[in-house]
Amino acid sequence: MEQIFRDNPNLDVCYKTSDGKYFYLRTDAVNYATRLKDKKVEKLLRPQSSDVTEVGKGKEKKTKKTE
Repeated sequence: MEQIFRDNPNLDVCYKTSDGKYFYLRTDAVNYATRLKDKKVEKLLRPQSSDVTEVGKGKEKKTKKTE
């Protein structure tokens, strides 16, 4: 998982320019990228997992999320 998602737990999507800078808005990333040689902007989504990790007494186990 990208560090930006660890640092921002409510963030579900962000944009990364070819020089490694992150932006919350696509338009900001695209505008910034116009100054770069490589104008690529990558959309990053928070990884989703159906597994929930339970931690207790130094042990971890993965369980399927049930409702």
